[in-house]
Order: sequence, then structure tokens, then C-alpha cells
Amino acid sequence: MTFRPLLIISFILLTRTFSVAEEVPALLRVSSSEQPDTLGYNIVQQLSSVTYDLILNDKVKLWDSPSKDIQITASSLQEIERSSSTSFKNQEVIFIYEKWTLTKKDVQTKTIGITFSNKDSRGQEVAYGYVDFSELSPYLNKTEMAMNANGNYGETVGYYLESKKFAFNLVQFNYKVVQSVSESQSVIHSFKGRRKFSSPASAMGDEEAKLIVYRVDTKPTDDTLYTANSARLIGMVEDYLSKNKEEFYNLGGDKLQNFVSEKQKLYVTAIEVTEMWKKSDGQIHYEPRTVQFFVNDSALNKLTISELTLMDIEQEGQKFVLMLLDKKFNYLITQINSQIIPLRDAYTYQKALQTYKWSQITEYVKYY
Repeated sequence: MTFRPLLIISFILLTRTFSVAEEVPALLRVSSSEQPDTLGYNIVQQLSSVTYDLILNDKVKLWDSPSKDIQITASSLQEIERSSSTSFKNQEVIFIYEKWTLTKKDVQTKTIGITFSNKDSRGQEVAYGYVDFSELSPYLNKTEMAMNANGNYGETVGYYLESKKFAFNLVQFNYKVVQSVSESQSVIHSFKGRRKFSSPASAMGDEEAKLIVYRVDTKPTDDTLYTANSARLIGMVEDYLSKNKEEFYNLGGDKLQNFVSEKQKLYVTAIEVTEMWKKSDGQIHYEPRTVQFFVNDSALNKLTISELTLMDIEQEGQKFVLMLLDKKFNYLITQINSQIIPLRDAYTYQKALQTYKWSQITEYVKYY
């Protein structure tokens, strides 16, 4: 593979030794199609999508080039898209301008800006423009990275960009053009040696983590205990809400059109739970975040786990919250991280989470 950098200059093989604390400019080429599925996210898609929305809402400026001579307005960007029949959000390649600093322990990187471009149906380059990272950074550090089932949930787009946890190749380094993937890898290795890229502290620590949404499944199964416990969970909530009408109304029950009188039967038709699942040393730990009850097929307000605990829903000595943690009931996973799970695949995804590598969940389901 041969690169076609934005600025063409003669390539000189990197042979010099860089000193500690010396700041070196680097231009990264990041391809959407080259991102490993095991990461669970696509940095090109995420950066393009977030940046596009910010440009359209006049929160960051789009420039014609890194020199920032001419600003490209939101309406001008949309006209570029229309005239070229391309989409800013659907780019294959972006270019990231950075400065790398070698320290005794690691390689520290500082992002300067990003150039966005695309190709039309004839293969001609469509230049959208350049965004200064200083404007973009505050938003990326607040925007949660969209993840499929393979990803480690809970970090921001800014975290993954700063950590260099994505596939990339150099097209320029220290003002010299890098001609190929092999040369890129050689340059990177020559510069950093065994050092790793510095990384901000992770909000999740060393644990693997996934956001899981599931619904209690009341359909009979071969496991009579699990089937009975599913029915018990539904019955607990029905009994509690029927006896505590004020709680029911506070949860939005007074707004349900199909609950019109005190005499009408209250049926809990679904219980949806959102949890964080964390795995360490091969063990999965469950942390309920929110629970939502559906009465007569209408959703009540979501409850946080602390609010649910205060309600103290129980039956014959069994507490609702503890039963959720025990997981001895039938349930159907409907979402893992940002990925919606089809009903037909719910069991397979559940089995993958319980038995397989968490970075290869989709691979397990694909070949199950």
C-alpha cells in the first residue's frame, strides 16, 4: 500500500536518534476499514459524526486547511456534500496532525487538528476541511464512545483518541514523507522502541465492562426454578404497585390512559433492567443501574437502583434487588453497549458473555 500524503516532500529514512523531551510533528492516516472489530468501536466514524454535528451547530469551526485562511460555513459544507454526492459522516480516511514527545517512560502525544476528506463516485478527492483540535477536544472528552458488543464500555471518544487505541499509519513524521505501511511501522518502532503511548487514567480501571439491557422473560423453560423466579419478580412488582398506589402514580401511573379507575386490574407486562457487567479474573459482577416497569404495556418512569432499594420490594422473604443480582431467572438481553440485540440472538449473546472472550462476542455469535 502506498500513501498519497497531503503535502508531498522527499522521503529520507529516519536514522537519527531523538532526544528525550524533543517534540516531533507526526501526521497520522486513519482508515475506517482498517479498524479491528475486536475494539468494538470505529474511531473514524465517531470523530466524523461528532465533528459534523458540532460544525452544523456552530460549535466548532471548519477551515479550508491547517493554515486556517478561509472558514467553511455549515451551509457551505452541506453544499459540498450535495454537489459531490458524498457524506461527511461516512468517510473512509481522516488525517490527524499531532506532536509526539519521547520521555524516559513513554511517548506522549498532543493532537493539533484533523483534516476531513472523502472520495466521490469517480474516485476524485472531496476536501471538506480542517478542524482545530483545541475547539473539538472539550466535546470529545464529554462524548461517550459508541460501542458494539465487543467494546469496553464507559470511556469517551477523547480517551480513545489520546490513548492511540486504534489502527493508524504515519504518512509524515518529522517533516519527512512516509511512503508505505512497512515504512510507517519501521519509523514508529525506531522512535518509540519498547515504550508505549501514554494514556489518560481509565474511568473503568483494569476491568472489562459492558452496558447490558435485558428484560425479564416469563415464558416457560425447562428450568422450572428459573421460570418460577421470573414469574415471582413480575408478581412482586404487581403486588407492590397495587398496594402502593401513590408510588404507582409518582412513577407516572396517573398518565397511563389505560389505567382509568381504582378498580381496573394492574398488570406488570415487562421489567427492563440496565446494568453494568464487569469481568475480572474470569468472574462477572453485576451492577444494576436502572429498572423500568411496564404496566398494561405502558412504561413507567425509570428508577435508579438506590430508588428501587428504598422501595424495598419483597415477597416471602425474597427481595427484588437481591434476586436481580442472583440472576436465577430467565431474561432476554436486548442491548449490549450501543448495539441492539435481535430477539432471535438474545440467548447466544448471553452465552457468549458468560463463556467467551469479551473482545470477540460478535465473532462467537457469528459462528455459533
